[in-house]
Amino acid sequence: MGEIEPHAEFADDAVQGLRRYGESVGLLVLGAHTYRPADRLVERSKSQRLADDPPCPLLVLGPAERDGSDG
Repeated sequence: MGEIEPHAEFADDAVQGLRRYGESVGLLVLGAHTYRPADRLVERSKSQRLADDPPCPLLVLGPAERDGSDG
């Protein structure tokens, strides 16, 4: 099995930075979070914008369900 190397990048436009990085990997994995309905009307998420024209296969993990426990 291959190793996983984390990568962090700071860019003025996060979607463009992710698109550039996605050109160098075989799979880009992103985490999503829950938006309030009003937020969805104003702006699409970075995941949604990246999915319009992905530079490589894209896996978007949805927000974790909270079970009410504190642990």
